[in-house]
Amino acid sequence: ILENCWECIAANDCDFGGYTIENSRVKIYVNGGMDVDKDIKHHFSKKQDNGYVGHCMLIFDGVSVFNFDVFPYKIENDKLLTSDSKTLRYINNSNINTTAFYLSGGLGNLFAYVDMTIEAQKFTLVILDDNEN
Repeated sequence: ILENCWECIAANDCDFGGYTIENSRVKIYVNGGMDVDKDIKHHFSKKQDNGYVGHCMLIFDGVSVFNFDVFPYKIENDKLLTSDSKTLRYINNSNINTTAFYLSGGLGNLFAYVDMTIEAQKFTLVILDDNEN
């Protein structure tokens, strides 16, 4: 568990899995594609050939804003076709003194790209073991 280490990671082209929102806490699973500083890379059980890591949870506490924008697409006849985006928005005005966090990437095995904006008081990175879910 690493707290307040946002500056050590780059979550701008990740492969995201599920997420939960509960009591102004957002948890997001990262399957892969996350870049991290060399100082923390050795903690990860899942390392990809391209140097990126995964199998971890990004946890945001004291969330005041969570915008989750999904941009579905499909490929037909070697052409990229997009459809209307879908947005999930969570707002909790009771949390103050927040920091903005920006994430983006793919959504599992779905043909979709996601952009997330989270305003939260605290960030924690939980690195999962090989056998942890």
